[in-house]
Amino acid sequence: MPIASDEMGNNHPPPAPSSGQFRTDDRVAYRSWMSDNLRWDSLTLRDGDIVISAPPKCGTTWTQRLISLLIFDGPQLPAPMHLVSPWLDLTARPVQEVAAALDAQPHRRFIKTHTPLDGLVLEDRVTYIGVGRDPRDAAVSMLMDQHRMRALHEVLGPPGERFAPPGLDFDGEFSPLDVMRRWLEGPNVPTEGVASLATILHHFAMFWDRRRQPNVAMFHYADYRADLVGELLRLGSVLGTELGPDRAAELAEHATLDAMRAHADALAPAATRGVLPGHQPRTEAPFFRAGGRGQWHDIFTAAEHRRYGERAAELAGNLGGPEFLDWAHRGRGDRRGPVGRGSPDGHPSWVSLVDQRQPALGRAGAARGRHRDFGTVEVRRHVDPAPGVAAGLRWTAVAGAAGRGFAMAG
Repeated sequence: MPIASDEMGNNHPPPAPSSGQFRTDDRVAYRSWMSDNLRWDSLTLRDGDIVISAPPKCGTTWTQRLISLLIFDGPQLPAPMHLVSPWLDLTARPVQEVAAALDAQPHRRFIKTHTPLDGLVLEDRVTYIGVGRDPRDAAVSMLMDQHRMRALHEVLGPPGERFAPPGLDFDGEFSPLDVMRRWLEGPNVPTEGVASLATILHHFAMFWDRRRQPNVAMFHYADYRADLVGELLRLGSVLGTELGPDRAAELAEHATLDAMRAHADALAPAATRGVLPGHQPRTEAPFFRAGGRGQWHDIFTAAEHRRYGERAAELAGNLGGPEFLDWAHRGRGDRRGPVGRGSPDGHPSWVSLVDQRQPALGRAGAARGRHRDFGTVEVRRHVDPAPGVAAGLRWTAVAGAAGRGFAMAG
């Protein structure tokens, strides 16, 4: 059977015969100037392969590091991470070159992708690891990575087709708030490489729908931050790697953000390396930023926060519902209230503030208090729920001079 060549110049051999009941070739085509999921047809999957799938800025590299520690039983890599665990879909390198390098690897392979599960070849002999993160934090991280993304656009984007997806502002024409608004309201067209809240939740939902499959596992950025050792142990269990708590603690030291930042040149994705000679950074360390939560508070106003709760609930209604939405924002370990109706950043002190003020407020009123991150906070109680908020009393908290607001169920 002949090998077909598409308009991007990538060769795609016919799919290999199915090796298990989980395999499906009913894939969605995710193809843009930067990423093409049909490149997976050039790779022959083998027993034990690991596929890490997450939207950009959601913890893909962190997960790669954790898996590398398990596979190599230590921090040393045989080559930089972007070669050991390549982003197969990236169009910057010829697919035959990437596939040949993967075929030559003697160790258990772990491959990175930003393609959702519905765009991948699925086989029961392969383990699929999904990674989530609060979409708002992912959007801010993407916003901070504009320079590298702009460089990729300049080189990889065909003339006349270079575009800035919602969430990225390459021309400096929009304020960060405008950019985030575009990201928030952007359409759900992940097949065209458009970055939006809708596409991120779609990606998460593809894993959520298959989360009970024996070869599918879901991890979350927030859980890594909360209990890195515990998540490494869980990852080892998923991958069938025997690991004791003491050894897990030793290995996890090499996967902290500080440790990865110190070895950024070996661990960062380096998507521009060798492709964009004029855009080479002196160091990849800035890729590993603070890795914090809640930085979107510095951008969102009260109106955007309320709209986020409405938009997220609207999208989740067609995906996995409230439970799915809870996981998407908080992972497994943080259950302090529904999105848009509880602690805006997951801090117990915020919840405590509201709880302490409830008796004094009655059915409607306001009170002031202190929050460890936001300073003086005024909490107002309303009888009628806000749009998109479940029936019940509504809280609005306005923090500091910036007037950042959050809707909460009381």
